[in-house]
Amino acid sequence: MRLSDLTYWPRQHTVGFFRLWQFNGPGRAVSLTVCNLLRVRRLFDVRLYGFAVTLRSGTPDLAVALDSLEREFESVTGFADAGGLIIDAGGYIGTAALRLAAAYPASRVICLEPSAENLEILRRNVGAVQNIAVIAAALAARSGEAMLHDAGNGEWGFSTVAEGIGERRALGVVPAVTIESLMADEGAERLFLLKLDVEGAEGDILAASGGWMPNTDILVAELHDHLVPGAEAAFAAATAGRDNRRLPGEKVVSLRAGFSH
Repeated sequence: MRLSDLTYWPRQHTVGFFRLWQFNGPGRAVSLTVCNLLRVRRLFDVRLYGFAVTLRSGTPDLAVALDSLEREFESVTGFADAGGLIIDAGGYIGTAALRLAAAYPASRVICLEPSAENLEILRRNVGAVQNIAVIAAALAARSGEAMLHDAGNGEWGFSTVAEGIGERRALGVVPAVTIESLMADEGAERLFLLKLDVEGAEGDILAASGGWMPNTDILVAELHDHLVPGAEAAFAAATAGRDNRRLPGEKVVSLRAGFSH
């Protein structure tokens, strides 16, 4: 997603204001909305859709939290008697992990986030949830290290891709892990759900998915062709023969053949 995306502003400021008022009252709604509009950085503890979360004003945190905690994962949270290992790649502030962990309480959620700034809030948000584990790393096609870049899209736009549309500023080296290494560490032969939102790195990851895609029940991916062209093509090739569905925006869902409610 991009800050220039026209859907961002009403979600962050208009819808955000009314949801904050609905769940937290007028005082918190006014304070956080004003700080967002003025881009003043403060921490706010709020409740949204039954979840207690900490948000940073002056960042996209509120819009992301609204998406994650309301309808973004509706299509993949209704599978009865399902569960297993869940990997949240691009954990940001932890709201997707909270939603998935609540939907599948018997599952183990591995939440990956390479940004130290985001990690601080993520750990604050998920630290009390027993079935969520946080790893300070980026998901990649190969294990080792990667350079994290600021792609100029705010806190939700950090990327390990050095080249893409727009200027990028190097932030520092971060650990890089693969799906295969995470599954091996967990002793898992099957991956129940992968949420893939890695700001352009998804093309390389999907191109190297032959070892894990056949054993993955659900893939929810955000494809950033506008940042790094080729993600759509890589997704199509990697998920051939699966049940693929397009969601609003840049998200797609891929279900293993034969996997259903």
